[in-house]
Amino acid sequence: QTLHACEMSVSAPEDNDTAYIRAETIDSENLSVIYDYAGEKLGHASSREMAFAVAYQNDLMPMDVH
Repeated sequence: QTLHACEMSVSAPEDNDTAYIRAETIDSENLSVIYDYAGEKLGHASSREMAFAVAYQNDLMPMDVH
């Protein structure tokens, strides 16, 4: 599903509502990538702020990962 300037490709498992946000470069583009608690990529956004907003919209609690 596409939300604003972000793409969420899968839903997070219901037993953990944490989303981990990490800055990455993919195809020469700086993105904020959203992962679930097990490290599975859920999607990406064009900015950290957008990634946090999308996590909240999907009932997830975002946390930065370095």
